[in-house]
Amino acid sequence: MDRKTMFFNWNDSRTQIDLSEITCKTNNIRICDLDLPDENTLIKIEHSGLTTLLDFTNSADFQVLYLTKENWIVGGSYAVNNLSGFILQTQEKFILIMKYVYQLNLTSVEGNEGKSKIEKLLSNKS
Repeated sequence: MDRKTMFFNWNDSRTQIDLSEITCKTNNIRICDLDLPDENTLIKIEHSGLTTLLDFTNSADFQVLYLTKENWIVGGSYAVNNLSGFILQTQEKFILIMKYVYQLNLTSVEGNEGKSKIEKLLSNKS
């Protein structure tokens, strides 16, 4: 698994986060089977199919961002598990997943630094 720092673009803004990068060559990915680090992970999809299924069943909760090859954010989702599990389908070939941290206490300072940077980026109305 490669570790790197990348810039992500939204409207007229950019932010930099540290992440690990993995490559998947299948169109059905079980997230719980991936050996993900505690930080943010960029999944590069390398198969010829039109769509990829991301199965989050039995995994941690994640925030998911869909990216272009140039790291422009083109969409996002939350993958929050329940008793039935959770599956997302996408046509994007670059997917950033970040552990989702619930903030039950509004004064809590817990959270993922990369998640905070992306949330700030997405809230920027340019």
